[in-house]
Formats: sequence, C-alpha cells, structure tokens
Amino acid sequence: MAHPIAASLLLALLQIPGPSTGRPELERYLNVRGNAFSGFSADGKSAIFLSSVTGTAQVWRLALDGPAWPTQVTWWSDRAQGAIPAPVGEWIAVPRDSGGNENSQIWLVKTDGSQMRDLTAAPDVKHDWGGWSWDGKKLAWSSNARTQKDVLAWRAKKKADPTGAGDEPPTSNDVYVCDVETGARQCVFEAKPGELYSSEGFSPDGGKLLLSRANGSIDNDLFLLDLSTRECKHLTPHKGVSDYRAEFSADGKSLWVITNEGREFHGLFRWNLDTGAREEIRTPKAEVESISQSRDGKWLAVGTAKDAGREIEILDTATMKGHALPTGIGMPGSVDFLEGKPWVGFSMNGPLDPTDIFLYDLEKREKRRLTQAFLAGLDRGTFVEPEAVRYKSFDGLEIEALLYRPKGARNLPTIVEFHGGPEGQSRPSFSSLAQYFVACGYAFFQPNVRGSTGYGRTFTHLDDVRLREDSVKDGAAAVKWLVESGTSDSKRVVVMGGSYGGYMTLACLTLYPELWAAGVDTVGIANFVSFLENTSGYRRKLRESEYGVAGTAAAPGPDREFLAQISPLARVEKIQAPLLVIHGEQDPRVPVGEARQIEAALKKLGRPVEALYYPDEGHGIAKLKNRLDCYPKVISFLDRVLGRL
Repeated sequence: MAHPIAASLLLALLQIPGPSTGRPELERYLNVRGNAFSGFSADGKSAIFLSSVTGTAQVWRLALDGPAWPTQVTWWSDRAQGAIPAPVGEWIAVPRDSGGNENSQIWLVKTDGSQMRDLTAAPDVKHDWGGWSWDGKKLAWSSNARTQKDVLAWRAKKKADPTGAGDEPPTSNDVYVCDVETGARQCVFEAKPGELYSSEGFSPDGGKLLLSRANGSIDNDLFLLDLSTRECKHLTPHKGVSDYRAEFSADGKSLWVITNEGREFHGLFRWNLDTGAREEIRTPKAEVESISQSRDGKWLAVGTAKDAGREIEILDTATMKGHALPTGIGMPGSVDFLEGKPWVGFSMNGPLDPTDIFLYDLEKREKRRLTQAFLAGLDRGTFVEPEAVRYKSFDGLEIEALLYRPKGARNLPTIVEFHGGPEGQSRPSFSSLAQYFVACGYAFFQPNVRGSTGYGRTFTHLDDVRLREDSVKDGAAAVKWLVESGTSDSKRVVVMGGSYGGYMTLACLTLYPELWAAGVDTVGIANFVSFLENTSGYRRKLRESEYGVAGTAAAPGPDREFLAQISPLARVEKIQAPLLVIHGEQDPRVPVGEARQIEAALKKLGRPVEALYYPDEGHGIAKLKNRLDCYPKVISFLDRVLGRL
C-alpha cells in the first residue's frame, strides 16, 4: 500500500510567490491544488484522478503498491473534463474540450499515458460521455453531430444576412455506440427534432442501453433501448416535473433509481425490469444525491445530503444494512469499489481541506489517505469553517446560508456570493477565495436563495419564470440580516456571482442599488432575451423551462415581454455601484455578448464599469494563468472601491 503523497508538490512549487509582508498573498491561495478521484484502473493497481497542478485539470495515476509519487497521464493545455477507467483493459476515457467551448471530444488514453486516440475528432460537435460496456469492448456517447451541421450553416447565413436567416434549426442529441478496438461507431438511437437524449450506461450483458431524455429543468424520462431490436421502452411516463437518475444492478435484472417522482425529496428505489415492481430502499428527509455499486453487486454506496454536506453510506445489497464512511464534514465525491478486495476509494473535500483521495477498508473499518493536497505554504490552522445560518426573507421563507468570517469579528466589509444554476447549492467545500477574503478581514456570505437545490421540490421551483425576482428579494433580505446581526458594515457590502449568480449580481444592483458598494459579475446574464436567443441550442430548451420562452422577434414567445422587462439591461440606469464584469469569450452557455451589452450600456451612462475578457476561456475562468491575472484585478478593484488600499 502506498504511503500518503504530496501529489502536486514539485510542479506547484515552481509557481509559488516568495515571502510577503502584511496582507496574505493571493497567489498562494490560487495555487492551492486538490486531487479528485475518478476510479481504479481495471487491473486494480492504480487510482486514477484529476489534478490541476499544471494549471488545468489533467489525468494522473497513483500506484496503490509502489512508489508514493503519482504519474501524470495527460499533458494538454486544455482541461480534461473527466477520466473514466475501462472496467477491463488499459484504457481511460477522457472527455476534453477546447478553450472552454464545451464541444467535448472523447479521447482514449492508455493508463500509462503511452497512447492516445481521439475517437470523435469533430471539434464543432458536442459529445457527452455515455458509459463503458461491462467487458470494456464498447463505449457510448450522445452528440448533436446530425443536427449541428444545419445549425452551423444557419449561423453562417445569419451572419451574412441577419434578416433572412429564419429560425435556428432545432438541436437534437442522438446516441452512439463505438467499438474500442476498431473505432467504428454506430448511431443506435436517433432523436426527434429538438429532443435531447443521453446514455446512462450499458446493461451487464451489453445488450441494452439505459437512455435519458431531458424534458426541462430537473425533469427527464428514462428509456430502455434493446441494441439488437432497437426497441425503446419508456420506463417513466409521468405528469408534471420529475427527475430520475439510474444505473443497472450488477445482475442486470433491476435498476437502482434515484427519483423525486411523487415526493418532496429524492429517494432511492430498486426497480425490477421484468415485473415493474418498485422497492423503496431509502426515504430520508433529505435528498439522496448519488449511488455507486461494486462490480459484483455486493455493495452499494449511497450519498445523502446531511448538515449542508453529504454522507456516504455503504450498504450490503443482500440486507440493505450498512454504515457511513468516516468522511468528516464536507463533500465526499466520486466513489469506486476495488474489485477483489474490500476497499472503497473516494474523494473528500471540506471547508478546511481541498479535495483529496482516501481508501477505506470495509472489513477493518479503517481509512487511509492516498494523496495530500498542496496548500502552497499556507497554514491550514488559519482557515475558517463556515457557520450554517438561517434568515427570513420578505415573505417569511427561511433561507439557509454559509457565513465565513474572522472569529469574533463584527461590522466587516462583506462579500455576498450567489451560486450558479439556479439549480445549485453552496455547500461546505473548500473555497480558496472565501479563505483569502476572510484572511483579509472580510466576511464571506453564500445564501442558498429560493430556486436552489437540496431543500426539496417545492423550494427548487419557487423562482420559476414569473417568480424570478423573488430570489433577488432573498438577496436583499440577506443584506438586512447581515447588517442587523452586526456582521456587516452596511456601507461595504459587495455582491458577486458567476453564471446565474452573475445575473443575481446584476439584478441586485438594479433592484436594490442602495444596498451595494460594488458588484463583480462573472459570465452572468444581462438580457434574458438575447441570452435565450444566443445560448447553445442544446441548452435553450432546458433553460426555457426555468426562465420562460422568449421565442424570436418574428415569432415572440409567451414570456418575451416579461423577460425583457426583468432583465438587468432594461434597468441598467439604476446601477450606481462600480461594476467589474468578467467573461470567457468561448462561453457557449452565456455568450460573451451578455457582458459586452452591460459594459457598453454603463459606459454610455458614464457609470463606473471595468471588464476582463479571456479569449481562451468558456463558462468561467478555469486556467491558472488566467486566474492569476483575473483575481488580483478583482482584489485591486475592491480595494479601490472600498477604500482598502
């Protein structure tokens, strides 16, 4: 067994700044690196993981019985979006995009890094990973290849003649199966226009695929596709909105299913594929969030929300009895069982600790650390845990939030950070920026406003379409609570967020301009109409169920006027606080035009606005070189605005 390692020590040392005096060095915080577990190699000799030690997420492997030093497997300038070891053989499947454009290609990489193959080789097409066959001979993916050529032709026509292009062709996702040895692929399921299908995995005998069709925000359907007859059976006809996540049981007779159909919280079920019987396994008063099973079907790992974090329970599938992994406070991630040995590998990320990999012996009930995250010379003892707090909003609804602050400090300058989504949740995981701000004397506040996941079906849909600005009111109530509790200086509260959190930033500045000293908007929505018109086709349908249907100027949707009215751009004259806008120019989700619109409008009004654009980034700032450029400028901006120079 390998001893604990410092997986990122050597390379990261090359980028650490020298000694400092006074204020903490931001560069050190940005150089903190963790290690995210992906699974075990098929031969059981190595743990496969992702680490961003080189500046972007790359694939690494660590021998379980050998030198306690990892080997880097991929060396790309762009990120590896995942690493899925084959169940048999030496390959790792690695989705990879370019410059954050999310047009993922599926690569096969040998475990030792000696060989690489681009299976898809279509850089204008988006490919979504769909699973290995259990024998490792085939893999599946879904893609928009069939319809993307029409979309690209339409965009070229629109660019040449904006008035004569007509409506954009619908995007569809088809499902493909690829032979690993030959690279030959076959479309096994062709979607109807506008339908978005994905593969959820092969049956153990390789004869069937479990498919999912996305209907809208947190609403999908499951189908069982027979690969020999191409018969596709609908498994989840339902009314209203329901979410289903599933995988085949090891004997192929059942599905393990996580769903909120007919209930407030997601529960865990076993569905018999022959009889249709549904056995309820877990019905907690919190969300069941993940499942993973051992290859022999003996063990099942079930992740359930607990105390703002997550608990992983290991169940014996014969008795459905088990015990929780000793993960500690925070967010355990990927779980994999090592075939032939009673060991479980998992990632763990906590508020005081970046992501690391652990091995747990199911018989001895002992946990062993496999990697050691690199803290860039920072003293872990200076980090703070967040307080879980609750405050009441305008209508009496309780909102949960995480509050980071120097111990005992009051009347602080404060960052209010909104998460993206809005189907997301701020959890007690490591945030180098939160720790940096606290070290500089700020409070850092993360409210889970209505629309966030993790609090049940009802709460998640309290911000849909016409209720959009109720979530912004939750943000205003957060400031009121922060000031009244003595935490925050009312004159030094900053609003910040990315993606949907960027919209929340702009909306807060327009609806409640008197509350904020500054705003930092990263890849945020400024104009719902232009956002829905220009976001990638594969996302438009899903976003319409959340935000509303804008349609086109020629054929307006039922919500177009409303969406225009509530867009921050329509009220830009109300923004008084200085604003910093940050955007990746390759962003396919929230196109860079959103940032350019709000920047131009504020400049026209003579309001203080600054902008940072990154040509090799997409929906967020991921590359270390860009983070090292971006965040010092964010800090400088806030220092100037808040008078903290």
